[in-house]
Amino acid sequence: LSPPLSLRPSFPPSLLSHNRKNCSLRVFSWHPHTNKCALALIDDSIRVYRAGSDTVPTLKHRLQKNVAALAWKPLCASVLAAACQSGVVVWTVDPNSLSTRPSSGCAQILSHPGHSPVTTISWNSRGATLVSGCPTDTSMLVWDVATETAVPLQRVGGGGVSFLSWSPDSGRILAATPSPLFRVWESHTWTCERWPTLRDRCQVGVSTLGCSVWV
Repeated sequence: LSPPLSLRPSFPPSLLSHNRKNCSLRVFSWHPHTNKCALALIDDSIRVYRAGSDTVPTLKHRLQKNVAALAWKPLCASVLAAACQSGVVVWTVDPNSLSTRPSSGCAQILSHPGHSPVTTISWNSRGATLVSGCPTDTSMLVWDVATETAVPLQRVGGGGVSFLSWSPDSGRILAATPSPLFRVWESHTWTCERWPTLRDRCQVGVSTLGCSVWV
């Protein structure tokens, strides 16, 4: 979990000296474009560390329980989504702010009936679309974060949705289930291919830029 060696001098000692034996860390996420990261702790708080800054914002909300995943919005330094028990909490925090406790007014709550707990989330590469999944809901939700509305995409078989990952060109989404079955969705027509070829369930996956290969 440590930053690359070239970045370590610019991060605060509290992050670099993290003791694994007494680790209270639940989820970790690097920002894809800037030298910052987010840590979700077992007390359901989220801390944001930024290179060269001693200010460490702590994000807390009454609906932010059992954080299972974190996802920074691409091409944006201020937006962080957290998958939680009751839905998705989307934080917007000014990276130049000196506040260490942003108010709950900085958070949007995305929730949908029957879609909990949310355990996987993923932004497309342009940061325009957020998808979320739940192991007890067979629908993958495609969110319009600005309007806080979602379109459910449902397919029967395999159980709920346990892992989501966009392709680099935002053309496809890998949607894994708790079973050996997973699907690859095409994001223009929202149709999918069903791939029941695994011996065990898919836990993580990435694709090449042209989506010709999934690993």
